[in-house]
Amino acid sequence: LTWGESVSITFFLRQARLTRRKSPPAGLTPAEIFAWWQPDDPPLEGCWDWPGPKSGNGYGKMSGFYAHRIAHELFVGPIPDGHVVRHSCDRPICVQPAHLSHGTQRDNVDDAMSRDRIRRHERHGRAKLTEEQVAEIRYRYSAGGVTQRELGDEFGVGDQMISRIVRNRN
Repeated sequence: LTWGESVSITFFLRQARLTRRKSPPAGLTPAEIFAWWQPDDPPLEGCWDWPGPKSGNGYGKMSGFYAHRIAHELFVGPIPDGHVVRHSCDRPICVQPAHLSHGTQRDNVDDAMSRDRIRRHERHGRAKLTEEQVAEIRYRYSAGGVTQRELGDEFGVGDQMISRIVRNRN
């Protein structure tokens, strides 16, 4: 963030507070648009909820940019190519710089998994089998005497699903 950008952001932030327009004027840079929508008095702690337009998946959106990415660029630093911006608070609407960091998509998925934000196995809304049923399928198949197709018919799933279960690919 250069001194000129800082002055420009301050000017537009002041103008936004004075006029309370619904949307910023055309032709602003992403930094100026961010300043336009930035909360009047962002809290020192906790999340800064983006007050401007939002995308369908809950992220702040502005002129084709995600607000949390602009916040990271302005207050944290550049985002390396191929990296995403991660939220330590797990709230897509948050633009609090202290809650933002960059990392790979794999890092982002690992975060979600460790925080139990991705539903897997029987907790998934479309799961057809419980973990106990999966354990039973594996046990019975390894004991022999039953085919994957027979297990699929018995448990009401396709033989491809049974194949993934017995190979630990589910």
